[in-house]
Amino acid sequence: MTAYDLAGKVFFITGGAGDIGRSITEGVLDKKSKVFFIDNNEEAGRKVLDELLSKYGGNNVDFFACDVTDRDNFEEAFQQAVDKFGHVDIMFNNAGIMCEAKPKRVVEINLLGSIYGSEIAAAHMTKDKGGKGGRIINMSSVAGIQDITAVPTYGATKQGIRSFTISCSMQPNIEDVGIEYAVLHPGNVSTGLNSNLEPGDLLFMDKLVAIKNNLEITTMTLERVVEAFLKLVTLEKMNGAMLEVTRDKICFVRLERQELGSIYPPP
Repeated sequence: MTAYDLAGKVFFITGGAGDIGRSITEGVLDKKSKVFFIDNNEEAGRKVLDELLSKYGGNNVDFFACDVTDRDNFEEAFQQAVDKFGHVDIMFNNAGIMCEAKPKRVVEINLLGSIYGSEIAAAHMTKDKGGKGGRIINMSSVAGIQDITAVPTYGATKQGIRSFTISCSMQPNIEDVGIEYAVLHPGNVSTGLNSNLEPGDLLFMDKLVAIKNNLEITTMTLERVVEAFLKLVTLEKMNGAMLEVTRDKICFVRLERQELGSIYPPP
């Protein structure tokens, strides 16, 4: 099967100053792609940009400070990318937070930010309106395919991202518009999101020690996530794919409805 060639492709990556965003940015730059990344932390974003410029050059990477919950700001950032590189081939909605004490903010950044990014990218890419087509990958989590008691709000956003993405992939005119949608479901990753858990991040703080110990046992490297992302984005046909990545496996998955009958709890 012929792989989708990343050489010369233009990526737009949200949350690019974070651990996963930066690692994937470097991963695709190493494949001769170009990257325009955004982050709401301008200081961190500028620092990452300076480091990337010294390694990859100014013609290949750029940064814009942006809050993905502000649609006007998001559209401005995307236009900056188009002005810089001429177009965008691949959108990666990666920005996210985990804080059960701030459910509104979690929903806005994780879910609404991914929806905004997908809509903005699709409007640019759609072939029936003069675009070149493209790919949209949304960052979910293992919490998007299984229920995790300690992070119900975070999990709700990640399941929402999965549902939104797969629903978009099933649109009847999807081949005509030339856009492919897919979703990535990482398990525990060695990032600040997991390693710096604080009161309010989890619903059941009395379980914090046990959860941290479990994270240490199951955590995978950033390189593992990059490996999975590259596997997903280089598929010859990507539309509708859901890729789970953990320390032990990289596996395409699909959720199926199960009927339990008319009695509850089921016998």
